[in-house]
Amino acid sequence: MRSLLRLWPFARPVRARLFTAAFVGVLASCVGLVIPLVLKWLVDGPVAARDPGGVWLGGGYLLLLGLAEALLFGLRRRLVARPLAGVEAAMREALYRHVQRLPVAFHDRWPSGQLLSRGTTDLQLVRLFLAFPLTFLLINGVTILVGAVLLLAQRWSLGLVVLAPVLPLMVLCSVFEAKYGRAARRTQDQLGDLTTVVEESVLGIRVIKGFGRHRSQAAAFRRLTRALRTSELRKARLLAWMWGCNTTLPELAIGGALVLGTLQVAEGALSAGTLVAFLSTALALRWPVESMGFLLAMSKEAATATDRYFEVMDEPGVANRPWASGPWTRQPWANPPGTRRPWTHRHPAASSSPACSSATPTLRRTPRRCSRTSPCTSAPARRWRWSGRRAAGRPRSRRWYRGCTTPPRAGSASTGAIWRPSAGTRSGRWSRWPSRSPPSSRRPPRRTS
Repeated sequence: MRSLLRLWPFARPVRARLFTAAFVGVLASCVGLVIPLVLKWLVDGPVAARDPGGVWLGGGYLLLLGLAEALLFGLRRRLVARPLAGVEAAMREALYRHVQRLPVAFHDRWPSGQLLSRGTTDLQLVRLFLAFPLTFLLINGVTILVGAVLLLAQRWSLGLVVLAPVLPLMVLCSVFEAKYGRAARRTQDQLGDLTTVVEESVLGIRVIKGFGRHRSQAAAFRRLTRALRTSELRKARLLAWMWGCNTTLPELAIGGALVLGTLQVAEGALSAGTLVAFLSTALALRWPVESMGFLLAMSKEAATATDRYFEVMDEPGVANRPWASGPWTRQPWANPPGTRRPWTHRHPAASSSPACSSATPTLRRTPRRCSRTSPCTSAPARRWRWSGRRAAGRPRSRRWYRGCTTPPRAGSASTGAIWRPSAGTRSGRWSRWPSRSPPSSRRPPRRTS
């Protein structure tokens, strides 16, 4: 569940509405717990005294409390519906923006269906978690605590009977959370694989038909659908098992409290109004206890969806890669135009281990050093350049120009030269490399061999 904390930067702009919705939900739940107290006053007062006016008054109180509870829950829903849709859109936009900055090697490794499922299905699960389970886990927790206090205050012996299944339910919930989390992650990954097969089949239908691979694609689709169906049935069995435990144990406790309470009313140790209020409070706590199963299931699905989402978001972009810092990030005088340096090109997805280096195609260059005082260690580079002006009635001619394309060695008093074409013309000039040593007084001659 710690992964859900990473959603805070996206939910922070709507935190005021989320907190207000949680407060309104808790207030509505507490209003619902007041109804059993009104029933106790109604049974022990007007009903026992056979007062029809008091009965009508008590009925009016109950009606107002019910309307207030319904309006508060409707307000809670209205507070979180539209802002959370904006949170989902912002997360999808951030995912798209980040994927655009990832290198091509990432897209070679990741199937397109996995990215699509993370941008659609997983974000829908996250939005549903923020809208429903997040607030109702808090609301139901507060409701159960307040209800337990009311039960113990009315009759502590019956309250202990009703609260007896709490410890077994906590153990079952912890076991269910671990198993359901693994099943939910497996289902989401299989859904991404199935999405990949469907997308490839739709976009490449002509290629598949052309090579006669439609039967193999159909077999792959059937195999993935069977695996996904098996995983979904496992999730359904786990949820049914948890729902059954959350329903059976509290019902048995309420039945035992009813039998003991009836015996105490018959003996005169307990009033009928107190028993009605006690059982009404216990029934009001029935839904919060039963809903914990599917609320935990939805929370676990949202946690796995968040993990899958941030698996993509945690991938470093091109600007964050160690190989992304090339010569263009250095100062201009460190690498003047035309400088040749040793360099190697490797695909980002290729392995950097020595065992795989021989199988990886590389392009290598060696430095060329030359100056006016020391000859070039290798043949100088040749470049085509238009030279001179065209004479009247004669066509243009081309000449070879040989120039030194690297700066001199450090500490040398001379500088190398390179032919630079003039802007907008067919002529050019020889220019010197910038260096920290003083330049030579002699101008390098034009070499036209």
